[in-house]
Amino acid sequence: KSLPSAETRAASAGAAIQEPVGWSLSGLSFAYQSEGRPVLEDLSLEVTPGQALVVVGPSGAGKSTLLALMLGLLRPSQGSVSLVLSGKKPEPLEPRRAALLRTVGYVGPESFLVEGPIEDNLLYGLDLVPEKWEIAAALDKTECQFVDGLPGGLNHRLTEQGQGLSAGQKQRLA
Repeated sequence: KSLPSAETRAASAGAAIQEPVGWSLSGLSFAYQSEGRPVLEDLSLEVTPGQALVVVGPSGAGKSTLLALMLGLLRPSQGSVSLVLSGKKPEPLEPRRAALLRTVGYVGPESFLVEGPIEDNLLYGLDLVPEKWEIAAALDKTECQFVDGLPGGLNHRLTEQGQGLSAGQKQRLA
């Protein structure tokens, strides 16, 4: 019996996926038990690795449910969700779910901020502390130049609700 590859061991240990991720959804249906009728019904979709996808629709159309299914936070009533990694065949989501969740960042309509310096919020959840130039580049890329104008800059203290920042500023920081 051969030993598992380094990639297999890293994936099972939950190491973050280090390449673009895509999804293959096949015959996906989901209904909340409280509602009975399906929120999503027989949805099939291919998202190639690195492709951007925008999902729009009215409230209650199933956008957040679809995201939760794609991340493995909900299980479909029918159908399957598979991951597609660059140059590889689709593989079942479940064995790689922990690795996927270490890779994906999501900012919803309600931003999550921790009480304390802005820098603590930027570093929240990271295993490695980035260099100062990397933080500056991230702030620039996410249009957070407003941080430089705040008293204390990265050391500016936030409340849990981000008091004093606009909704858009809070989302960009998150």
